[in-house]
Amino acid sequence: MPTGFAYAFTCSKLRPDELGGGYVIVTQDDVLFRSTSHMLDRELQHAVSEDDRPLVLTTRDAEDGLLFWNNETGFGRLADATVFTPREAANAPAVIAADEPEWLTAPRWSL
Repeated sequence: MPTGFAYAFTCSKLRPDELGGGYVIVTQDDVLFRSTSHMLDRELQHAVSEDDRPLVLTTRDAEDGLLFWNNETGFGRLADATVFTPREAANAPAVIAADEPEWLTAPRWSL
């Protein structure tokens, strides 16, 4: 069974890249090490430009809170949301909801 741990390191003087941390994952076949500076560099390389950002259409419901549009089933869970490009969002037909729908940048997860 894989195991892992997170770590942090600090410095007595504030200098660039002197504070950080990361994680280590140990499996039967490998040891994976990632530092915060490595993760930051990777995210900066993959940063989404304003024209490419993923958008989801949202509305607020008094009982269920924030709901997300799905082209097949209407408003529901984020996991089921239809993701649009800015161009698709601009050309999307209007959706009627109890609360005025708004476009939000969809969360991005990276491994």
